[in-house]
Amino acid sequence: CGCSALQDEEDNERCHLCADGQNVSASLADKPVPFVQAWYGGLVPTCQDWDWLLRGIYEDGTTQCSAQRVFSLYCGCSYFNFNLDLWVLLSRISGSTSLVCSLTLLVHILRDPRKRSRIYNQIILGISSCDFVSSIIFILADIPGATSESFCKAQGFFLQLGFAAMFYNVSLTLFYMLTITQGWTESRIRRKRIYLLGIPFGFGLILACAGIPMYLSLGHVCWLPSIFLTDLFGASPLTSIVVGVVPICVAIASITVMQARIFYFVRQSEQKMLKWRFSKRNLDVSGSGNTEMTMTEREKKVFWQSALYVLSFYITWPLILTSLLIKPDGYEDPLSVAYKISSAASFLWPLQGFFTSAVYFRPRIIELLSNCCSRLKASKRSAETERPVSSTGD
Repeated sequence: CGCSALQDEEDNERCHLCADGQNVSASLADKPVPFVQAWYGGLVPTCQDWDWLLRGIYEDGTTQCSAQRVFSLYCGCSYFNFNLDLWVLLSRISGSTSLVCSLTLLVHILRDPRKRSRIYNQIILGISSCDFVSSIIFILADIPGATSESFCKAQGFFLQLGFAAMFYNVSLTLFYMLTITQGWTESRIRRKRIYLLGIPFGFGLILACAGIPMYLSLGHVCWLPSIFLTDLFGASPLTSIVVGVVPICVAIASITVMQARIFYFVRQSEQKMLKWRFSKRNLDVSGSGNTEMTMTEREKKVFWQSALYVLSFYITWPLILTSLLIKPDGYEDPLSVAYKISSAASFLWPLQGFFTSAVYFRPRIIELLSNCCSRLKASKRSAETERPVSSTGD
C-alpha cells in the first residue's frame, strides 16, 4: 500500500507469531488459518499473513500478543519457546536416566529363563519396554527435523503408546491384589496371562492410533494438546478427553481402589492376628509366649513392594493428566502454577523407567547391603577374638 518497510530494530520490537522471533516455516507459510477470520473482517489469512498482521498491529510483550501466540502452534511455532531450552534439558536428562535403568531391568529379566517365566516379571517387562521406548522419544526431543509433520505424528504416536505402561501398572496392582487378598497361585494367575499382558498393550495401541489426527507440537515434544486448545485447531476437545483424560482417570481410579482393597485386607489380617495372639497369651499357662503368630515377613515385603509401585505411578501420571486439563495461561511466569506443573511433567514423565527399576531392585539392594553389613560385623568380631594376648597378661 505504499508504506515503508519496518526497520530491523523496529521489527524486533513487534509481535512475531513465533515467540522466538523467527519467521513462519516456509512449508506452513501458505497454510490457511480459518479460526481467526472473525478477527480480520472475515478474511481467512495464511500463517504468513497472520504473522505479518500481528507485527503491524501489536508490540512484543503485550497481552494481545501473548494471547495470539497461544494459537501459533497451528502454524508450527512453539508457544512455549521461552521454556523450550529448560524443558528439553529436563526431558533429556530424565530420559537418559530412564533409558539406562529400563535397559538394565530388561536385560536382568530376559537373560534368566526362570525369571522370564514368572507372570510378575512378564508384567514388569511390559512396563519397562514401554518406558524404554518413551525414553528414546524424549531424548530425541527438539532434534533437527523434529518440526516436520511426519516426525511429529510419529513422536506423538510412540508417546501415546507409552500409555500401555499405565495399563500394565493396573495389571501389576491386580496381580498383587489377587495374590495377597485372594491367595491366587502362580499357576492360576498364569491361566489369565492373556488378560494381564495382552489387554494393556491392545489399549495402548488403540489409543495411539486414535490420537494421530491430534498430535501437535507442544514445544519440545509432539502430543495431545490441552483440552482448552483443541478448538483452536478446528477440532473438538473430545479427542484429548477420550484418548488422554479418560484412560488416565480410569487407571488412577482402578489402581487406587485395588490398592485400598489390599491395604484393608492387610490391616484386617494384622488385627485378627493381634487379637488371636492376645487370646493365646491368656491361655499360655507357662508364659513362654511361643504360641504367638504374627504377619510373616514375606507378606509384609510383598505388601510394601506393591505400595511402592503404586507410589511410583502416582508420581508421574497425575501430572500428565493435569497437563491435559490446565489452561495455557501463565507459562511465561516461572512462579505460576502452570509453569511449575509443566516443568515437573517434563522431568518426571520420562523418568518412569527409573522409578520402576528402583522399586524392582529395592529388595535386592536391601539384601545386598544387609549381607555386606553382616560380613563386616562378622569380620570385626573375628578380628577381636583373634587379637593376641601379651605375655604380661595385659
